[in-house]
Amino acid sequence: SASPFLKRSSPTCLLDALRFNADLYQLWGRLGTCVKEGKPVLPPTAHLGEDPARTRRFALGMHSRALAMAPVLIPSIDLKGCAALLDVGAGPGTFSRALAEKYPKLKVTLFDLAPVLDIARELTRETPVEARVTFHNGDYRRDPLPGGFDAVLYCGALHQEEPEGARRLFEKILHSMKPGGALHVVDMMVSADRTEPTFSVLFSLNMMLISPQGRVFTEDEVRRLLAKAGFENATELKPEGCPYWVV
Repeated sequence: SASPFLKRSSPTCLLDALRFNADLYQLWGRLGTCVKEGKPVLPPTAHLGEDPARTRRFALGMHSRALAMAPVLIPSIDLKGCAALLDVGAGPGTFSRALAEKYPKLKVTLFDLAPVLDIARELTRETPVEARVTFHNGDYRRDPLPGGFDAVLYCGALHQEEPEGARRLFEKILHSMKPGGALHVVDMMVSADRTEPTFSVLFSLNMMLISPQGRVFTEDEVRRLLAKAGFENATELKPEGCPYWVV
């Protein structure tokens, strides 16, 4: 039955994700134009604050998807002994709130653009972890990150970057962490020949429609970029039944 994914009362409801997919579906009809002209058919700023209605559908859609993935993904993010987590490009903050629920002493800072964090605040309000979540407005490409964190979560945003921009961001993240801290990069990734998993390969095409530099990285690319930025001891986890991998 599809009812668990279509009922508002269900914890696995995907209605908001489907509404955001409706926005994306219209863009796929212009894929041919995108390939011929070599540029996106919609600017990424449309769902990052420029269009309030689209931004809201985007943030709630990401929240809906994250709720569905959290039971599989959260066990792959080990924050034992971590007191303070920075969530960079936090979006609706769904995974960080789930981590705060799992780790009762964990304090979380959500960092993202102001229009996106406005929705994250709504979703955090009156939750059991509200008192341990703070919000920091900013553009991680241009603005400094707050510092002093034991761990950083960078989840579901790497596919918006090009390699050099990702390397610079990883350097910035490194400087926001205490010595010995851990960065958790969570995103879709593809094989070295960029042919699988199929969903992630298709998502890379989706990024072409809305971003001049967006792409899905290979796990080897992520490891190399992290090493160039100064990180050590990278490991990968591929949770079964989840499109996101964890480095």
